[in-house]
Amino acid sequence: MAHHPPVYQPPQLHIGERESQRKVTWTELFYDLVFVATLVQLGNFLSDQVNLTGFFTFVLLFVPVWWAWIGTTFYANRFDSDDVIHRLLVFGQIFCVSLMAIHINPEIPDNTARFALAYAAQRAILVAMYLRAGQHILGARVLIDRYVRGFGLAALMWAISALFPEPIRYGIWLIAFLIDVGTPLTSIPQQLQLPPSPNHLPERFALFTIIVLGEGFLKVIGGVAGQTLTISDILLDMPGLIIPGVIWWIYFDNVAETAFQINRFRAQVWLYTHFPLHLSITALGVGIYKLVTTDVSQTLPDNYRWLICGTAALSILAIGVIEWAIAKQWDKRVRNELVLRVGGAIAIGWLAIFGGGFNATLLMILLGLIGAVIVGMDLYWRAQLMQQNAH
Repeated sequence: MAHHPPVYQPPQLHIGERESQRKVTWTELFYDLVFVATLVQLGNFLSDQVNLTGFFTFVLLFVPVWWAWIGTTFYANRFDSDDVIHRLLVFGQIFCVSLMAIHINPEIPDNTARFALAYAAQRAILVAMYLRAGQHILGARVLIDRYVRGFGLAALMWAISALFPEPIRYGIWLIAFLIDVGTPLTSIPQQLQLPPSPNHLPERFALFTIIVLGEGFLKVIGGVAGQTLTISDILLDMPGLIIPGVIWWIYFDNVAETAFQINRFRAQVWLYTHFPLHLSITALGVGIYKLVTTDVSQTLPDNYRWLICGTAALSILAIGVIEWAIAKQWDKRVRNELVLRVGGAIAIGWLAIFGGGFNATLLMILLGLIGAVIVGMDLYWRAQLMQQNAH
């Protein structure tokens, strides 16, 4: 059956019987596409600046990109609207995020000012979306008013930061972002009166996780495209894809399809731990690119080794924390999985600290073995659980 969205339909709360049958909309999926390009740009910047300064700058830029996606996702989670006005507002956000992507590189003069203005405009459109919802949903006015004031003030500060030189500009960014994040954190009682969808959020975050995993493949394929690869090249580079595969495996087996638990503390842990997960996966994609494009016979540079191992360890540790946050009870299975994640992260961290002198192939093989142990133990415990349930 053809989908004919209404020309005009005021926003409505996602409540009632429709909630259990709710799916991600085509508008949301279209909005996600601009973040594919934005993450590629972030990865390109980090690839050219694999050092502490470059990584911290990468984090500084990743924060507003991720938060821009979070803001629109949570709006769509609570409010149902897919009319012409809503779509035009989303298109406006897509344009703003595109401008953010274009001005990612802070080494180009005035790029940080333009990046800040683009982000401020994206947040201003989000405020307009909340104002529109507030006109039609009186029961959501208290929460919406808090969001409009907080997000609006933060957007204004981001815009004002463009008027100041860079050292001061970054300080204003920090204050503005604290207001941005502090607004929902100080509105938890109001949020609990309008709880988020327990099914929609996991699906949206899973989709974004797929996007950041895909960014790594784009980097690797783009890096080797046009080269003549021998069979030995392909076989030696294959282990580099194991760790992204492990991250996909444990996340989508244990996290992606678990309904969001409405719990004041664990809900915040679940949400904000996705930030280091998505950040580390994006940076890991750059690391894998460096692995497969480095001469396998040469010692891997220290900065590449730290990037790969540090982000791989952080990804696996973050998934362990998220698994704990969504667990219904603290039982033996949850405890074992958390210990396994922490142990895997420590083992990978050991490679970062003591792996000086390793070439790319050896590091990939060792990372692959650690990943294989993590997945293998998961499968073993799952088989045990199935046997217990059968009896």
